[in-house]
Formats: sequence, C-alpha cells, structure tokens
Amino acid sequence: MQEVEMKAWLRMEEELVRVREFLIERGHFLRKTVKQDIYFAKPEAHMPAFRIREVEGKYFVNQKKRKLERTMEHNEELEFLVSDKNAFLDLVHNLGYVVFIEKTKFVEVYRLEEKILAEIVKIPELGYFLEIEALCETASAEKKADRKIQALFRELDLEKNAESREYTTLLQEQKSLSEKT
Repeated sequence: MQEVEMKAWLRMEEELVRVREFLIERGHFLRKTVKQDIYFAKPEAHMPAFRIREVEGKYFVNQKKRKLERTMEHNEELEFLVSDKNAFLDLVHNLGYVVFIEKTKFVEVYRLEEKILAEIVKIPELGYFLEIEALCETASAEKKADRKIQALFRELDLEKNAESREYTTLLQEQKSLSEKT
C-alpha cells in the first residue's frame, strides 16, 4: 500500500481556525484521538527503523520506505497489529534496538473524500500541523491523490507552510535547541 501525504505548520491561531472551519464545511468529522509513538533504531543509527503506535488501546507496528517529491511524501508502508505490546518490546530489545525518540500526537480526524483523510495534529513540543493523506493501491491513484492534496493545500493557502522533514527530525532539532539553552 502506498501512502501519499503532505503536512504543513499551522503557526497562527487564524490558520488553525480557518483550517478547522474548512474541514468541517468540506469534510466529515470522524473522531478525536491520541497517537502515542515509540520509534526504535540500532544504537549507532541516526534515524529510526520503525515505530510502535498506541491508538485507543491497540498497538500497530509501522515501517515506511519514504520517498520525498518536493514537500509530498510517497511512502511504501508496512503495518501490522501487535496483540502483546510487552512481548513485542522484549523482542525489539533482544534484537538490539533502542528507543530513538517518543512522540505524542493529539489528532482531529476528518474525511474529505472516500480515500482522503485530513488531520489537525498537535504535538506539544512542536505545535499544530495539518496533514492530508491518501492510501493508494495503484500508481494512477497515487498521482491523482498527489494532485488533489496539492490542490487542497493551495486552496487553504498553506503551501508556504509545507514541511518536508519528518516529525522525528523536528523533535530531534527541538531537543538539541533545548539542550543548548
């Protein structure tokens, strides 16, 4: 499964309000949720290899092969449900992985179209973001989703706020800045 995704900062209160109003008007509110992620890497690695995410009492392992085209991510995703988090964490540690970084996302989820979801995301250490994503099964669906997502960001006048770095990178940069002060 291919994921096509773009995200942008919502740095000003007016942007957050405008985006929320747009999503309510054009989409369908699905839920508010919290996503708690633990990223793992080998001790010498500079980027995580995979994550485990807790959402509403369920645990999902996810690994992405990330391909960036401008500010749009085209990710090949591998994801599966884990029934026993503690056993999985024991396995991860036994294989030599360590915690790379942890992240909590407070999320409002909206459906814009059948295959397109939008999320207003708050990461306490970073602030607010808009993420729009689509899961695609074919290359033609991926191209179509890319065009639609870009058009939505243009319509919302958020192209200038687009962020191509991963959240883990942003959190590492924030952590480095905090350690220097």
